[in-house]
Amino acid sequence: MDVKELKKLALFEGMTDKEAEEAVKALNITRKSVKKGKLVIKQGAAPKEIFIILNGSAIVVSTDAWGNDHVLSLLSKGDIAGSSYALFTDEVAPASVEATTNVDVISINAYVLMKPSKASWQTKLLIAMLEAVATDSNKLLTTNILTSPKSARERIMIYLTISSEQAGDSEFLIPFDRQEMADYLDLERTALSKELGRMKDEGLIDYRKNYFKIIK
Repeated sequence: MDVKELKKLALFEGMTDKEAEEAVKALNITRKSVKKGKLVIKQGAAPKEIFIILNGSAIVVSTDAWGNDHVLSLLSKGDIAGSSYALFTDEVAPASVEATTNVDVISINAYVLMKPSKASWQTKLLIAMLEAVATDSNKLLTTNILTSPKSARERIMIYLTISSEQAGDSEFLIPFDRQEMADYLDLERTALSKELGRMKDEGLIDYRKNYFKIIK
């Protein structure tokens, strides 16, 4: 694993070259490619690795007992997968991580990361990891906020409001196609499309593909 490329990631950017090199060796950091539609992490498995997205995108998706998929969040460059359960013994993954494009990831040995040592790279990495776990928790909170309203319009309006606030503009792009957006909001695609059409006809929004504009 190239140290310069590694230090571009938020988890490692505070390390010296020497610390990064020590981390690569100690954690057996390796790089691998995952094709679109394939799993980085499988729901129900007990992974002992933490994965970081180097490029491309993936979704965190939970499949219920009846085979229905529920998209929990979107992952892109620099995002971490598996930190909330790989760091703890015998925890199984409550959701899968599925590549939505061809992606490159790096894997980190979670067992070694949690093994006590006095290495400076470990202290820095654990602090960064704690911040990452907090960010993941915030994403899940956002998902809960989005799916708690009963009506399709309420869910859409909350999601578009959050997206607009994050972009700092009333015009913005969302990272989902229609099916992914429907899954994320826990709606049927037809219900989502119909409600978007109604909102556009009423002059509340404008959109085409993944471009949206909130009209006030």
